[in-house]
Amino acid sequence: MRVMILDDDPWISDLLKQLVLSIRPVAQVDCFIDVASALNAWQPSTYQLVMADWNLPDALTRLGGLTSVNLAMSQALRQTNTQLDEEARSHAVRDFAAPFAVRLKARWGLPMVLRELIGAIYALPPMQVRREQVVMRLAAAVNNGEPDADVERLQRLAGLA
Repeated sequence: MRVMILDDDPWISDLLKQLVLSIRPVAQVDCFIDVASALNAWQPSTYQLVMADWNLPDALTRLGGLTSVNLAMSQALRQTNTQLDEEARSHAVRDFAAPFAVRLKARWGLPMVLRELIGAIYALPPMQVRREQVVMRLAAAVNNGEPDADVERLQRLAGLA
């Protein structure tokens, strides 16, 4: 088994590597500190598992963690001469990313309250929004440099304006 670990923190990379090797001692584990080096090493069918930090500081990940996955998938498809147009790729991400994230958080055993707070970073639920969720969304909006009008609206919703 071959595993790719992508994290800018060497301590986290080493911890993940040790965890993988404790479960699968014969695994070959490659650690990378940025998306560019990981993409350069990426070969189709090379890695059976990819563990990646979704908040790396390099430019590619500022577009979001799914963008990194999308780029890796695109590169793999090009190298194997497999055709997948942008519409099909967008459709796959739209239809499978959110349900996958929900299942992943449930499998990790995260309490529902924490799962709702994590989800609020990306979007507020359509009904019954709690103040904590608005504060999480506000923090993400400020961090992502979203328009001032959106930040001000969230501040009002959170009772901070």
